Amino acid sequence: MRFSFNYRHFDDAASNEADISSGRLGVDYDRFLNTGTLGLTFGGKVEIALQDLVPTSGLGQGAGTLRSYMFEEMPLLFMFGGAEASFDIGQEKSNLEIRAGVGYGRFSDVTSLAKALKIQKGLLRKGKIKKQLSDESLLLIADQISQRAEFTSMDELMSAIQTLIEEASGTVVDPAIVMVGMEFNTLQTLVSNIADLVTEASGDPLDAEALMIIQEQILIQNDSRSCGWAVQGGVGYDLVTRKALLTASLDAALAPDPASQIVLRTSFSTPFLSLEESVLNISTSYDYLIKNDISLFANYTLQAKPVEELSAVTHSVSLELALHLEVGSLALQIALTKAPNVPTWSTDVMFSLVVDLL
Repeated sequence: MRFSFNYRHFDDAASNEADISSGRLGVDYDRFLNTGTLGLTFGGKVEIALQDLVPTSGLGQGAGTLRSYMFEEMPLLFMFGGAEASFDIGQEKSNLEIRAGVGYGRFSDVTSLAKALKIQKGLLRKGKIKKQLSDESLLLIADQISQRAEFTSMDELMSAIQTLIEEASGTVVDPAIVMVGMEFNTLQTLVSNIADLVTEASGDPLDAEALMIIQEQILIQNDSRSCGWAVQGGVGYDLVTRKALLTASLDAALAPDPASQIVLRTSFSTPFLSLEESVLNISTSYDYLIKNDISLFANYTLQAKPVEELSAVTHSVSLELALHLEVGSLALQIALTKAPNVPTWSTDVMFSLVVDLL
């Protein structure tokens, strides 16, 4: 989940009221989960402008879908049920829809493969291996990394171990001690297994610096990558307007390289035999980790809703560049919004720089 917030309040003593009191709130979240027979897709995007701590304009979209793959002979065909909501602060009308129908497509979690490729890139850059690894070797490394989830999702196991120790010793045990010991052992085993695979594939023995490169990539969080698409259609019901709907949507995720993620969501709904009351939501985002301490994020949102028998279209664009260094941080945020029937775009730019010089 990406969350951004900035606000500035300045009150000049020479004036009767606050001279500046404005800010912006942004939230962006996308998640694609898939097992053999079930899939879960949910996400949301919110951009809100604040004036005197009161929302003055903004867009919001959110959706969640549960997919059930029931047909072995057609592994991409699924039945689905879900909900979708959207709002525009500049308009009084909001939507809250429940949906069901059929669809086609599937998503895959490629985070482990992306980490394997980044490990290879780091080892090549440092000269720890002389050539690229084969696809088979990268898949074996990715399989090892995927077991990391087993190592970190151990709450129930840790609780059971803690209970056994306390019952045997008669003393209260700090759960962190149990977790740290288990985590250290499993992490070292995982790094060792991956190092053995790299050495076997490349013929180059790895030193301590190479092991640190492997461990660094394993420990990085919030770098999930997904690929796939799903198109679905069916019927729905708007809980706000109390109207039956025809619905359609398309979700897609693409990881062009291990450091980037592109997500596209489109959604359409219309009451039966009434296209002039249709609602269209489109959002796309691009997340690029330039380096471990430099990231770029861009987002575009379109929302089209009927207002007084006309289609009101609102656009929102945001860009965020963040740089984190040992001596400070730099952040640039740009937000553009175009409201219906307004010829120009509203612009909001925020730049901050913090440096520790001593």
